[in-house]
Amino acid sequence: MAVLNFPDVLGFITGGKRANLQWLHVATALRPRVVRAGRAFEMLLLIQNISDLELEVTATLHLPEKDSKGQKGRFVTKTGRLITRLESAAVGLITLPLTTLPDTAAAADYKIGMDLKIEPTSRDKPQRVRTAEGEGAFTLESLDPARQTQITELKNLQWTATHSGSTIESVLMVMSGTVGSFSDLQPSWTKLWTLADHNDKRLLLQKIAPMILEQVLPQMNIRTAFPIVLEYTQKRFEKSIYKLQDFEINLIARLLTLMLLYASADEKKTALMATGRDYNVMRFLNSSAILESDNVIHLPGWFQAFLDLVEKDNRLLAHPVKATAHFLYDALMRDAMLHAFSRIEALTEVEIGTPEERHIYVEKIIEATATGSDKLDFELLYMPLVMGGVIMADQVLLKGEKAAELIPLMRAMIDARHGEKDDENEGTFELAHKLIEQTANKYTLSSQW
Repeated sequence: MAVLNFPDVLGFITGGKRANLQWLHVATALRPRVVRAGRAFEMLLLIQNISDLELEVTATLHLPEKDSKGQKGRFVTKTGRLITRLESAAVGLITLPLTTLPDTAAAADYKIGMDLKIEPTSRDKPQRVRTAEGEGAFTLESLDPARQTQITELKNLQWTATHSGSTIESVLMVMSGTVGSFSDLQPSWTKLWTLADHNDKRLLLQKIAPMILEQVLPQMNIRTAFPIVLEYTQKRFEKSIYKLQDFEINLIARLLTLMLLYASADEKKTALMATGRDYNVMRFLNSSAILESDNVIHLPGWFQAFLDLVEKDNRLLAHPVKATAHFLYDALMRDAMLHAFSRIEALTEVEIGTPEERHIYVEKIIEATATGSDKLDFELLYMPLVMGGVIMADQVLLKGEKAAELIPLMRAMIDARHGEKDDENEGTFELAHKLIEQTANKYTLSSQW
């Protein structure tokens, strides 16, 4: 069975050198590699978690007992051991400072070792997220500038992966020196890369896929989801200076509910999959080929945010719709509006801005609807929220409801706004009329305008 192969940050730094010790890739370097007697240096241990579990790593220094002249205790450290926890799939750097005494004998082959004890912090069975050879694609530019600089500096060091059992070693050259002083350097632990730097939720999906299939997606249906989304939509707009009609709120709630229906649709729901495949989640959970692919999967924005919440509190799996509506309303609305733009453009053959312009416009709507300010108006409300609801309302029909019954409500809704029509929003009014009539024609209803 194929495994995930997350970015090989260690291999990028070391040029591919690595030792495989239990659930870690490891490599070590000395900084500097050549030191004068009486001067300080550091032993660096680069560790890369190749499992899906958090690991506790205990690193213990092994120093030469004698120098080349048989003198004891010529290598000194203030801290001979460091214990750290390495998150699932994470990469980090342990730095332990050392000092040679001024009379340390010169030699080219002092072995500085570090013994590793590696234990998962849970009783779960670890699963691989990297192969033994690494080689998962890593892009330095994916990190913030500070870590880019840090990794670039580490890349310039001479790394080794020589090991015996659980001990990995580096070779130090000591040259004759003058009187020095003990170093004030402190041991440190530095995170270089975590799953938060990787916009790929395959690891988490693999772990909780059964719970998503059993608990989350079954609640993404009209009967369960629509009342909750409607309630939170009403709360969202109740403080708005620009007052909404009940059916406008209803259509917005239907549009947002549709995004949840898209998520849970299987291949048999051809109508939903035809228009909303890009927002579907089920296909990733049912296809091991995609979960095991080297390609990053692209989840709906709201669902990606939902997984971020679940990582912090998995109790939310039991209440996915309420959690989404309460914590992620903006993310759900953002996905719904971008989808609505595409559907409006396809049905009307009217070009509606560049992708960048759409994103800017969507954020403007989110801000206007979130603050209850006077920025919300007919234009922002209808394009694309209400018009998206008009187009897709027949995909979110309540029990006993017929699509044709919605048309008179849509017509009455736009007629009630007629007094707001002016030169600036006239085009939006005309487009709303057009979309309502296109919907009416689907159900052989005659035009009233």
